[in-house]
Amino acid sequence: MKNNSNISVTIGIPSYNEKKYIKKTIESALNQSYSNISIVVSDNNSNDGTVNFLKKNYKDRIVIYEHKKNIGMNENFKFLAEKANSKYFMWLGAHDYIHEKYVEEAINVHENHSICSLVYFQHQFVNNMYENIETIPLNSIVSTEKKRYKNAINLFQNLNYCTHIHGIWRLKDKNKIIPYFMNIVGPDHLILFIFSLIGEIKSIEKKYYFRLEKRNENYDQRFERYKKLNFKFDSSDPKYSMLENHFNYLLKNFYLYTFYKLFKSEKGRGKKYIKQKFKLIFNVF
Repeated sequence: MKNNSNISVTIGIPSYNEKKYIKKTIESALNQSYSNISIVVSDNNSNDGTVNFLKKNYKDRIVIYEHKKNIGMNENFKFLAEKANSKYFMWLGAHDYIHEKYVEEAINVHENHSICSLVYFQHQFVNNMYENIETIPLNSIVSTEKKRYKNAINLFQNLNYCTHIHGIWRLKDKNKIIPYFMNIVGPDHLILFIFSLIGEIKSIEKKYYFRLEKRNENYDQRFERYKKLNFKFDSSDPKYSMLENHFNYLLKNFYLYTFYKLFKSEKGRGKKYIKQKFKLIFNVF
């Protein structure tokens, strides 16, 4: 194991009924080439024996939080970020796993770019036998422009998956992002958008994040699942719901020029947003 610095990193693993897969996840975190890592699991009231398995096999090597009731997926992600106090942080899905050089290489990029907010890798999908399956590459959301609003608009228009959220980010930024883990469609999309505005996003073009494809659901089934989770969204136009969240963030934080540019790039939905805002104001008065 490479002991290259005292820079601390937390790997946060949100879990729910992952006993079948979590061993692979934990082992990939424990076997990193980077030394100064804390591994924290937040279990969302699993009923399949996940916590007992973790305690039996890893109780002296990881930190385990047990929720007495299911607090919801987004709140579980948020909880992990709130509890961390390291310099860097990442979320690792409890059925996913990472290459042994994942942390080391990301930290090297961070330490050479002081305003970098996020470093992400390419992903590889695997099946439940951990065999590679067809993968659509992540579209680039790398910060290439000096003006951050341009990077944010590029991100909104080009984000195809949100695996980028599993990159490693500077924890000093957490108070700027964790309030936005709400019961909405695409909080990860919004948080990536925020990263592009508060710093820079870098990538390492290696397939170092391995995503287990568990669900086989179509578009309609996915949004039926969102309804059961009480997510707030417009089922007739889910992209509008994401855009609405972005607009709200930009106005609340006075990114007015970015709001204007995003509005111009999404004219139809932008007009819908303005109409709804005016309707809300008139209803109040």
